[in-house]
Amino acid sequence: MAARRSFAVAVVGAVLAAVDVGQAVAANPLLAWEMSEAAEDRSLDDTDERVDDERTPYVAGLIGSSIASEQGGFASGQLPLGDAAIGVSIPRPAGAVRLELEGRQRAALSGSRPANNGEGDEHSVTIDGEWTTLANVWRDVAVGEHAAVYAGAGAGVGGYRETRGEDAATASARVTDLAWQVGGGATYSVTDRVTLDAGYRYYGVGVAPQVEPAGEVVFAVRIADPFRGWLRR
Repeated sequence: MAARRSFAVAVVGAVLAAVDVGQAVAANPLLAWEMSEAAEDRSLDDTDERVDDERTPYVAGLIGSSIASEQGGFASGQLPLGDAAIGVSIPRPAGAVRLELEGRQRAALSGSRPANNGEGDEHSVTIDGEWTTLANVWRDVAVGEHAAVYAGAGAGVGGYRETRGEDAATASARVTDLAWQVGGGATYSVTDRVTLDAGYRYYGVGVAPQVEPAGEVVFAVRIADPFRGWLRR
């Protein structure tokens, strides 16, 4: 019986409190407006927290140049390169972690080397069709509202074709091996979806490579959430 009385008293108290709040709101419209604004602010805060926790996909296009050479320096050159990447940016304190899949194609190296292990006439050598496909991890650290710096590394596979011109014939061989890179750079967010990236990479193909590891200066444009407009149609 005592428990029932307590429950009844609680219900009556809640009803009276609700009536008091209703009367206060009716007597003071400003109070109703303030309560509505507070509820809207809480809703926006919840939305912002959800957005900040979201992983954002992106695509990137990259151009740049590397100075590479064959082991021994017989073939060398400054290589224009092209790149495309897809990835996802994961928010973290003071920045983000980016997981990325990248593909690159580089121009050809050409030169000449002595035949027969250094004896006899020189013959031409060309290393072309060099490519790499890498899985990268980059860590962004914000240094302002729109700017950030980053560093990271990647690993995957790569290859090229080596062509040797000799007296009566041309020999060609294709090579496929492990590939890797390390690097870093700086970014600037032009808008919430467009980011400019200037960086440096040091990469190699093979553990004991025919082509020496090379440094590259790269410039990229990243587009975040590239299918946002399409998905809303």
